[in-house]
Amino acid sequence: MPVRASTPVRNLPAFNGESTPAERLAACKAYLTAESERIHQRHKAGDSGLKVAQAQAAKIDRLLQQLSSPPWNPGGKKTASRPPPSA
Repeated sequence: MPVRASTPVRNLPAFNGESTPAERLAACKAYLTAESERIHQRHKAGDSGLKVAQAQAAKIDRLLQQLSSPPWNPGGKKTASRPPPSA
């Protein structure tokens, strides 16, 4: 069963295929800073450590999904290759 954040996502990294590497980096940093602050505020308001950990994982998942999907990753190129399975 997938884990979802208990509050809606307010921030997503804002970039597209036309963004420069510096713009993508700035967007990712802004997203991480804003989401980390939101999660910290939820924890201070009483959310459990489990909910905070789930929110932290979801934050990183959303960032990685954004980085690995078009238009940023045209053609769906893999960013890392796995070694071939051993026989």
